[in-house]
Amino acid sequence: MAKIQIKNSFITSSAQITISSSLVRFSDQIRAKGITGSFSGSFAGSNMFVQGGNSFGTTAILGTSDNQALTFETNNTERARITSGGNLGVGTVSPISKLNVYGSGSNLSVLKIDGGNGTLFEVTDLLSGSLFSVNDITGLPIIEAFSNYNVIIDKITVGRGNKNVANTLPLTNTAIGYQSLNANTTGINNSAFGYRALASNTIGERNVAIGTQALNVNTTGGSNVAIGYQSMINNTTGGTNNAVGSRALLNNTVGTANNAFGYLALGSNTIGVNTLPSLSSIGLETFSTNSFE
Repeated sequence: MAKIQIKNSFITSSAQITISSSLVRFSDQIRAKGITGSFSGSFAGSNMFVQGGNSFGTTAILGTSDNQALTFETNNTERARITSGGNLGVGTVSPISKLNVYGSGSNLSVLKIDGGNGTLFEVTDLLSGSLFSVNDITGLPIIEAFSNYNVIIDKITVGRGNKNVANTLPLTNTAIGYQSLNANTTGINNSAFGYRALASNTIGERNVAIGTQALNVNTTGGSNVAIGYQSMINNTTGGTNNAVGSRALLNNTVGTANNAFGYLALGSNTIGVNTLPSLSSIGLETFSTNSFE
């Protein structure tokens, strides 16, 4: 097999090499050092990938034949790689799953899927706020997860409370509903179900609020049970109260050990302490004006 060899010499920019042959074969590698310029032409019968596309007449295969990864670069920087084990990494050189996408930076969109009407799915790298969302065809969230451990499903918040990231024992709280346990900081063992239930609670413990705005402005009061629309809505520091019924113990603020059952039961009580059965309220607006101790 013939070889073309240029040794200890050079070719000037005006020189040309013309090979008049229908086929040129090289038995060894072509090595070049310090050469600038361009090459034009074609290699007959070659299976090389070339700029502008290829027509192999069969399935094109791009990859490695040994136990090595395949990487993709732009601007002299690696952007993606397929490991020898078949994991695809984007933004990472060591993907640990079949698809591993890495992005770092506040408000950076790491993964986004768009449809004809807007964003369908998005994952963002945020220090606070929305982390990912699954959206409807108009781009509005159906499911959205936040950095403060809350998830909104069809406009219903499920989680530990909207802002209680600083809670020392947040796993002991349960919050379902918009702004439920919204201001909680260190309060534990609270359960809030409904729009703004226990919304203002900060350090109050062992409270149960079920219903729209139940125990809405409670801050430090503990061991209260409020079931019903706006039940104990104005309670702030009162504790060990039981209110079952729409607007039961409506105006109670600091009163303790009250039992109110029924619509507006003990509705006007503010600081009263009603512990005896004869002073407990059962029925429609029973003792609605009571305010004594």
